[in-house]
Amino acid sequence: RTRSNAEKLLGTASERGYSPMLISFRGGLMAVGVCPCNTLVEASQALSKVRQEPFCPKDVWILVNE
Repeated sequence: RTRSNAEKLLGTASERGYSPMLISFRGGLMAVGVCPCNTLVEASQALSKVRQEPFCPKDVWILVNE
């Protein structure tokens, strides 16, 4: 919910070899994008991989940007 928390997660994901990005939502909420993908299959595979990372929160989700 806070930018500082999102930036901390961004740094941790970057240290683990990802190319993360901050995503801003209305209302001031922030998220960290970790694995941009082009298909739902790729996104599902990336989600399975990211869930194995120690930095991954339990409420991780897939953002569909249409």
